[in-house]
Amino acid sequence: MVNEIGDNAGKVWTYLSANGKVSYKKLLEGTTLKDRDLNRALGWLARENKLGFEVGDKKQEVLFLTAQ
Repeated sequence: MVNEIGDNAGKVWTYLSANGKVSYKKLLEGTTLKDRDLNRALGWLARENKLGFEVGDKKQEVLFLTAQ
């Protein structure tokens, strides 16, 4: 399971790298991951300090890669 989470984190990283700041919903649709798998991947990236969060338009949270 750890390898699968790491692979999914790579998919999320690739999507965010190509698309910049996106909503959770757009990320879910764009990566085609299941909700649970996306959340695990986001946790992985957040733990590695590679993921940023901020409130965007209409108070919707957006996710993005942090510069490292």
